[in-house]
Amino acid sequence: MLYRVALLYDAHRPHFSIIAISAGDSTTQVSQEVPENCQEWIGGKMAQNGLDHYVYKVGIAFNTEIFGTFRQTIVFDFGLEPVLMQRVMIDAASTEDED
Repeated sequence: MLYRVALLYDAHRPHFSIIAISAGDSTTQVSQEVPENCQEWIGGKMAQNGLDHYVYKVGIAFNTEIFGTFRQTIVFDFGLEPVLMQRVMIDAASTEDED
């Protein structure tokens, strides 16, 4: 079961937030409560539905008013080590730079 999702990289943390988490099977997802501007989500008591596996969907938002390369590391803690980690990188550039 997913216990925690956290954004680790401090330098770019203000540009990223966790906006949605849902859990269930591949056809039925139950939305979990996620506070606004969430940087670390800690799971509450999710109801055990007898599944031997879960499918989790996690939404991450990005927002900036400046150009640059922004990196973030998202950690998924299932209560046992090692934890799962996903790195993301976003290049924000002017549309004029595309030419």
